[in-house]
Amino acid sequence: MSNDMDNPWLAWAQSQEAALAEAASASGTLNTGNEYRNIWVYVETEGGYVAPETRKLMGKARELGDLLGARVQAVVLAGGEALAKDLIGYGADTVMLAEHPVLETFQLEAYAKALGQLVAAYKPEIFLFSASRAGEDLAPRLAARLGTGFLADATDLELDDAERLLRVTRQTFAEKILTVAVIAERKPQVVTVRPGVFREADFDRFRGGEVAKVEVDLAPEDRLTRIVGVLAPA
Repeated sequence: MSNDMDNPWLAWAQSQEAALAEAASASGTLNTGNEYRNIWVYVETEGGYVAPETRKLMGKARELGDLLGARVQAVVLAGGEALAKDLIGYGADTVMLAEHPVLETFQLEAYAKALGQLVAAYKPEIFLFSASRAGEDLAPRLAARLGTGFLADATDLELDDAERLLRVTRQTFAEKILTVAVIAERKPQVVTVRPGVFREADFDRFRGGEVAKVEVDLAPEDRLTRIVGVLAPA
């Protein structure tokens, strides 16, 4: 008879199930101090799975996190625990799950309010979004709500690790000139990244991580529009 612990895939799967079952205890891995720390990635989904551009952002965030000595934390407002294993495999140290009836479908005002509450509570120093339709709507609204800086449509991300600043490359003047900008005096540094500029992260099925369920304070009136249906592209 074989020993289950001799099977690394089974051992990993069991460890992840245990993490999901004890998600609440993982909140101790979140930053609750006064300093801004850690790198967040806003998670988007397609067909119930982690969206390809989110997987690419996870890879870049993992690279930056390793250079900074920071944790990479994936923020999920819809999709639930089913996404956690994939996000950990793509590089997340912690998957933050904020589940609330108001967040079941994308609502700009409610999502911005929820993310604002999470940032105020857990203080990430960098927050990355894909420059998707949702990301382009949500990221600048969140930055305005927080009173922090925002840079859009990045084509590369590098670090000034001495100052813990993200050096954001963007194409400007009809995409004829490359400019580099930083958000020097405010945190978090909120950035959207142009789709397709980074490669997809390698998936590590044996990678360990944690799940933290986080609370947001929302009311039905925070949902200012009502989604009656979603049509597939023609």
